Amino acid sequence: MTDFLDVDFEASASLMKWPTQGGQKISLQTGSKPYTVVESTLGVCIERLLAKPENFRTLYEIHTTPAGDVVPQIVTAALAAELAKLRALKAEVDK
Repeated sequence: MTDFLDVDFEASASLMKWPTQGGQKISLQTGSKPYTVVESTLGVCIERLLAKPENFRTLYEIHTTPAGDVVPQIVTAALAAELAKLRALKAEVDK
């Protein structure tokens, strides 16, 4: 099991956005797939995702290398918000 403070926010990641129609996400059932908006680190992708208006965040997801039980391959907006809190906590602990 990965220690929750050992999340690598410098790991490579991609911020992905699902195509929309009429403001609604077009799902996999219609053959669509998310496209890359930003390729950077997990930390940068989290920041960019959380900078989006809250009601649009569900259209985005972050693809990264899984890290144990803490970070899955696909990070949702809700998990990104929790990881941002973890990152802030980690910064406090590392002081």
